[in-house]
Amino acid sequence: MNVQYDIGHAMTYEEMMAFKEAESNSGLPHGTNTEEKNPYLFEDEPFGNRSIALLSVVGPKMKQKHQDGGMYMKIKTVCNSMDEASRMAKVVPQEQTDLYCVELFKFSCMPPPPGVTTQEEVDDMMNACLKAYIDGFGMKEEDFNKRKQKMLDDIKRQEEMKEKIRQGDANLEDLDSSSVCPEPLAEKVHVPKTNIMTSDTPLTPERYAVLCTADLSDIDCPLRDHVMFKLCGVHETEERASKQLHELKKESRYKPYDISLVHLYEWLKMPPPVEILENVTYSSAKLTDVLGERKKTINVNQNSLQECYAE
Repeated sequence: MNVQYDIGHAMTYEEMMAFKEAESNSGLPHGTNTEEKNPYLFEDEPFGNRSIALLSVVGPKMKQKHQDGGMYMKIKTVCNSMDEASRMAKVVPQEQTDLYCVELFKFSCMPPPPGVTTQEEVDDMMNACLKAYIDGFGMKEEDFNKRKQKMLDDIKRQEEMKEKIRQGDANLEDLDSSSVCPEPLAEKVHVPKTNIMTSDTPLTPERYAVLCTADLSDIDCPLRDHVMFKLCGVHETEERASKQLHELKKESRYKPYDISLVHLYEWLKMPPPVEILENVTYSSAKLTDVLGERKKTINVNQNSLQECYAE
């Protein structure tokens, strides 16, 4: 047996760092040709038999509207083909809502983009909005880094003041421990339950989905009042879905997006508010350890949080 290996061209340290920085800042998947027509609409490698999801949607521009003015989505079933999904749309429980068939592993938009007649126009509009979203994310990340540095500088100032007090060079009343960047007060999120918005009886073994969403509400783009999302996969167990979620969070191309583990056959507010998600994974592993992956076990230790901000 004759086996040939090719490990490619070896990069210098400077080349590796430049490549890593370019990849992390681009918001595009590794290996994507930026000269492609719509590089931000990257698709995932399909797995499993399911390729189409049948969705029930209510929202401001839909047949049915919700009393809070928000958009809600329910994955009614997942299918192996578009033909199967079209047949299932006639037999699933009817709720007088808008039904849509969307492809897994690809970005979709709800409600569909207005004023377009071809798929090419839809793709162009979604790509432009995702680019604006990525650009906005870069600015938010820069603001976060400035905020973090401001907090670290204030912690250093407080520690220096404490040392002066211990040395007798300052008085206790000189110590100001109030935060220079106070966190907003968290408000309890009310999840409405009505007799109309009921769960469906499962039709397939899959019970969980990994959902990627882009909140365009603060973005100046034609789809500002829409929600862009991608169903990255469906799973029979929560364990497998959670594993895929954590794997996606490690990929640079998913860094700007919200990744959620959601239930099939149940209504979900779009985009999913992090306040009602039971499991939350932060971009920093240290921050996840400190705050707790499950919100009900949050126990913040100031020293650990300081270490986290220093990462």
